[in-house]
Amino acid sequence: MSYSGFVAAENEHRFIRTVSDNVWVSVLYRLTGFGWYEWETAICTKSPHTCTIMRGDRRTELESLSEAEVLAWRDAHQDEKNSFETLLDKINQARTG
Repeated sequence: MSYSGFVAAENEHRFIRTVSDNVWVSVLYRLTGFGWYEWETAICTKSPHTCTIMRGDRRTELESLSEAEVLAWRDAHQDEKNSFETLLDKINQARTG
């Protein structure tokens, strides 16, 4: 299954692959708040609603994987989460105790 691509905003590009009714992969090339461009990959689920953001363009690694394989890949690569995603995790942990 391939990715559909489009321009998300000026000079930003997003590629989306629907893996199943429950899982999709979104890859974005975007301008950061620090003034440089970076790739990030989000693996999202509808139920339960989750979205794990990882640094880098992971389209090639995830392109041919099934839903179960994408979720297993995500779980095995937790140490590669985007720094903002890591910050959100810490905030959520502090809020829930």
